[in-house]
Amino acid sequence: MVNEFDDPIFRSVEVHSLRADPPFEEALAEVPGDVRYLDCEGVPVAELAPLLAFAGLRVLNISGTKISSLAGIEALRELEILYADFGLFSNLEPLTGLSRLRALDVSCNLADLADVTPLAGIVGLERLYLAHCDVVSIAPIMGSPSLRLLSLAGTAVPEAEIARFRDAHPACELWS
Repeated sequence: MVNEFDDPIFRSVEVHSLRADPPFEEALAEVPGDVRYLDCEGVPVAELAPLLAFAGLRVLNISGTKISSLAGIEALRELEILYADFGLFSNLEPLTGLSRLRALDVSCNLADLADVTPLAGIVGLERLYLAHCDVVSIAPIMGSPSLRLLSLAGTAVPEAEIARFRDAHPACELWS
């Protein structure tokens, strides 16, 4: 079983967690510019722009925020892990520029997140969480060479397509 916390990245970075109190802008001003892991889970931030100043981020958690667009995220060239579950965005296109991305969680997206085509070009993607999204096909990521975990629970991906994926990726842990 894949355990993301066994990932060496979690042993090598200090987590900076932001909360709604004090106000987000004040809390963000206290974060060192060289932060590698920034946790904004549940913070009522609506724009990604203030977080783009932290160009060296390796892990970003924007789960449950009010961010409705990932536009500009390609500026975070070092990003390896993105937690964006319970998000409000439907377009994954901005992620195509994140060549170092290894883990992506967009599960339980509250918008109409259906198209995974932009993820096809992220060849190093190892863990992908799409549970409870409006995804109806994983054909675009069928050739993803590095996937070790794919979460599809609660999606409308046909069982036949899941079976083809399982046959093509026998080493990939599949949650459906």
